[in-house]
Amino acid sequence: MPARVTAIGNLGADLEQRFTQSGKAVVTLSIGVTPRRKDQSGQWGDDGQPVWLKATYWEKEADAIINTGIGRGAKVTITGTLGIEAYTTKDGRQGSNLVLKHPSMPGIIPPVGQPPQQAGGYNQPPQPQGSYQAPAGGQQGDPWSVPDNPPF
Repeated sequence: MPARVTAIGNLGADLEQRFTQSGKAVVTLSIGVTPRRKDQSGQWGDDGQPVWLKATYWEKEADAIINTGIGRGAKVTITGTLGIEAYTTKDGRQGSNLVLKHPSMPGIIPPVGQPPQQAGGYNQPPQPQGSYQAPAGGQQGDPWSVPDNPPF
């Protein structure tokens, strides 16, 4: 079974949207996740070097993430399947990246000093809701209705 992980970290660079030859939108981002722990005084502090994770979003998800307006330093929460991506540099050296495959981004917190975005899926404005009018005294024949008078 693949390892599904959730990582909370900061974007390492501003988002950049690219397009494939067939016109599909693509956004690849990297986040730095720094291990933290409490010291003897109870304050949280860094406990090691950041671990960098890459995640790639396609089409509608890529558009939605770009439209959030987040940039370098924004704190994000990403969930995905952990994997390793091997690569070769231009000078022939081998390397690898930790990647989150099939990622989702349930949370975004802008950096200090940057105004927060609207709430709602991928920070879209919330849709107006119609008001609900409950029937007086509960609905007849409804097993889940609550009587107006307490049972005692």
